[in-house]
Amino acid sequence: CSHLNFLQFTSGGQAREGDNVGHWVIRFADGSAAEWPLIYGEHVRDFWWISNQPREARAALTAWEGHPNIPAKASCLYKATWSNPRPDVAIESLDLVSGRVDATTTAVIAITAE
Repeated sequence: CSHLNFLQFTSGGQAREGDNVGHWVIRFADGSAAEWPLIYGEHVRDFWWISNQPREARAALTAWEGHPNIPAKASCLYKATWSNPRPDVAIESLDLVSGRVDATTTAVIAITAE
């Protein structure tokens, strides 16, 4: 594939702009691997958006948004796309490795390949 699309979010933590909240390890069939960092504010944001904080991520789309019955609060999922530098080699597996930001959980809802 040439791209992987990740539908993901963070939750419950103290992540700030630019924090590394985790990374993906993409393992290829030839035994090599690539890492892709998840940067808060760039690839992902918190699931619970509060009106006094930025909503958009710089390198991801807000793919889904819900509005609970809580004033000035919404829930969001973010679609970030990784460009495969080796589209001619099959991807064998993916690992999501948690970052070291206190109490921040990173979660993935879906992954699609193009």
